[in-house]
Amino acid sequence: MRANSSVGFLLWGFLVFAIAIPIWMFWSGNHPLASADRFELCPKIRGPIEALVPHPDAVTGPNADEARTSTGFCRLQFASPAGGGSRSDGPKLSVSVMSQRTFAKGDLRARTDRFMEVNIKEMTVSGNAPEIIKGPWRSAVVVNRGGKGVDVHIEDEGLLMFIVSSDIPRENVVQFAAAAAKALRKRA
Repeated sequence: MRANSSVGFLLWGFLVFAIAIPIWMFWSGNHPLASADRFELCPKIRGPIEALVPHPDAVTGPNADEARTSTGFCRLQFASPAGGGSRSDGPKLSVSVMSQRTFAKGDLRARTDRFMEVNIKEMTVSGNAPEIIKGPWRSAVVVNRGGKGVDVHIEDEGLLMFIVSSDIPRENVVQFAAAAAKALRKRA
């Protein structure tokens, strides 16, 4: 009788570990969009776009390559500061999002949090000097690109967001990144 209860406890313990360990090792977060295949990014971040200073003149979605390689993409173009140039001469900002599902592509070992750790180490080694910033995400860094551009790399519990800007003040880009990260967390 005693041997049967011991076997039952062993079987129960094995089942708990068989379920808990894969979840613990392969699950990187609980972002509402972590399992998304594709979504329209521009409408989801409409509030942060409208609050951005300077205000963008044009907001466009992804081209064919951007749609194929990202879960969501949005491009913002601004008027040229001189006023006489075309929009292509003015400041730019693009937002690219990749969910855990599209990032892993069937490989459960590919986790967004580990990718971000490696990304930060590689940027540090290459001399880009990423600056870690706090906000409504798990981890994020700001990287200055040669004086005119600022990049923000964000990992938010199963969602990677990359913001690339040129000729926009750093503070505005960081504020936009925080607002966009909060907007993407809202369930709609």
